Amino acid sequence: MRTETTAFATLIDQLSAEHAELLPCTDKLLDLAVEAGAELRETVKKYAAKLETPLDQHIVQEDDVLFPAYARASGGEDLVAQFRAEHRDIIALRNELLALCEGGDSSKLGAVASQFAELLGDHMRREDMMLFPSAREALC
Repeated sequence: MRTETTAFATLIDQLSAEHAELLPCTDKLLDLAVEAGAELRETVKKYAAKLETPLDQHIVQEDDVLFPAYARASGGEDLVAQFRAEHRDIIALRNELLALCEGGDSSKLGAVASQFAELLGDHMRREDMMLFPSAREALC
């Protein structure tokens, strides 16, 4: 039990640190989305490495490890379901954003960047403020 508790505490710390690394990216994308110019396109390309595999792995850790354990320990399945649904929306918007940066419809770039950055930023902040403290209490 002690090892499992330590593992969950470490996982929550890791996920929170990853949020801290990604939040400045979402803030920058929101700032640049207003003009949707070349700087936005270049910034998305610069952040692509963080927004692909690391974001996918982060979501897998939450969906497959943290969320099921938290739901079992706390009965918080409804909350977990909401975050999982947002994960699907985040990935869909991320994929659309990256496609637009590789030659898609430039007129949609700013709107998609704004939607993506706002959803991802709000999602991570809610996890940090609500879900992670509650998961820590239930699991650690």
